[in-house]
Amino acid sequence: NINTSIPWELIILNNDFSDKVLITIASSSVLNPIILFGEKAKVRIMYKCLNNKPNILKGDLWECICNRMKYCGDNLKICRNINDVVEK
Repeated sequence: NINTSIPWELIILNNDFSDKVLITIASSSVLNPIILFGEKAKVRIMYKCLNNKPNILKGDLWECICNRMKYCGDNLKICRNINDVVEK
């Protein structure tokens, strides 16, 4: 997205993400298309690929993200390595 001043949720409302794969290390924002708008976007979370997790991603924050992931069903995959990103 070239114009980063547009809120992510507004971008979701005006685009179809059903044929997209959203990839993040640990941001819960990629879950919003599924949770808030019922989009069928595929989400790949790379958290478990980190050898050294920053303190901010340990404990309560990660638990909060995990709780939101429960609402994503089969569209979500927590990857253990880069090969898990690719659909098989």
